[in-house]
Amino acid sequence: PSSHVLVVGDGDLSFSAALASELRGGLVATTVESADELQQCYTGAAGNIKLLQCSGASVLHGVDATALTETLLPQLPCTARGDSPAFSRIVFNFPHTSGGLKRQRGLL
Repeated sequence: PSSHVLVVGDGDLSFSAALASELRGGLVATTVESADELQQCYTGAAGNIKLLQCSGASVLHGVDATALTETLLPQLPCTARGDSPAFSRIVFNFPHTSGGLKRQRGLL
């Protein structure tokens, strides 16, 4: 679908929540952490998830931006896994990991 936007690398999902308020649907926000890990790392994540869901966005966890085929595609609805691109835009925010600067540079 031409109006779908994928966001990866958005730590506490605050960027995605702000974007979702402008897009009014068609947004898939992802985190590399599991839902439980995200709640432990970012105190504001729960509120951002609620905002995303209320705006019609999808929130997927356990998505590694360096391995989208393995971690994103299995979580998408079957209709989004066809031969044509599922997203018109992909936003990859500056990656931040708890593994330190060396690991972050490796992602770039």
